[in-house]
Amino acid sequence: MKKYTTIIFLFFFTFLFNTKVFADDPVDNGAGYDIPTAPIDDYVWVLAILGFIYIFMKLKSIQNKKIQN
Repeated sequence: MKKYTTIIFLFFFTFLFNTKVFADDPVDNGAGYDIPTAPIDDYVWVLAILGFIYIFMKLKSIQNKKIQN
């Protein structure tokens, strides 16, 4: 039962108290041009793919351990 309580707590903590963080808009520095923003989300899709591959490999190893036992 403690395991389920922890999972439920993490679910509510993650999804109900989620705050979105945005990069600040460039500030006018008085020189008449904007400072270019940093590309912080160019390779998010690569990290997502690597995450899915990691999850797949972990689930496959857990399944193999269950089959061997």
